[in-house]
Amino acid sequence: MFRRAFTLLEILIVVAIIALLVALLLPVFQQARKKSYEPVCTSNLRQFHVAFSLYREDYGETARYQALLLPYIRDRRILRCPADTYKHGAAWFGSDKGDRWIETSYYYYRPFTDEYRQVFEKADPNHGIAACVLHGKRRGGIQGPVADTDYVGKVLRLRLDGSISRGYSEILCHKSPGSHYPTEQRHPWYLYTDIRPIPQEVLDTDPALRGEEVWPCE
Repeated sequence: MFRRAFTLLEILIVVAIIALLVALLLPVFQQARKKSYEPVCTSNLRQFHVAFSLYREDYGETARYQALLLPYIRDRRILRCPADTYKHGAAWFGSDKGDRWIETSYYYYRPFTDEYRQVFEKADPNHGIAACVLHGKRRGGIQGPVADTDYVGKVLRLRLDGSISRGYSEILCHKSPGSHYPTEQRHPWYLYTDIRPIPQEVLDTDPALRGEEVWPCE
């Protein structure tokens, strides 16, 4: 019995349909996968809070550097969000005082001046102490060694009382009078509280921002 083979046109149509389905479904799968990272990251942050609390019980103060919490962390894997693709961790820089870097996905609350700390803690008594920026929107450009300004939007924030909130963290733009191009930075105020805007008295505590024109970049 004669059996007709598929024509080239029919094969191309099937391939085109499959390609179209993949293009339609791939973003859905990627979004579902990204969403699945949140429960793991939330669990990590809760375990991080245990270490944070134990340190405070022992020393009567907040650990000034994330590395000081390491003796209270049994498994360092809790310091890495499953969405983290950075070699040393999304928050590797700025995680310690400079002589002992640790691999971590989580930015840690570290006031840069006592004046800033007083203003911040008065404005938000239940402020964030750690944050993951990897659940927001990836910006364009080449990935740097740390997340820093690579992500905008949603962050998972561990607060002082141990609760987890979902906040929004934009990037701060600033430029001096007469300058043509702004400088971008992730200001810690955006990471650890939802209170907006940043108070002027806080901006004045940072020499790099004092007298600058300041606005959210996006």
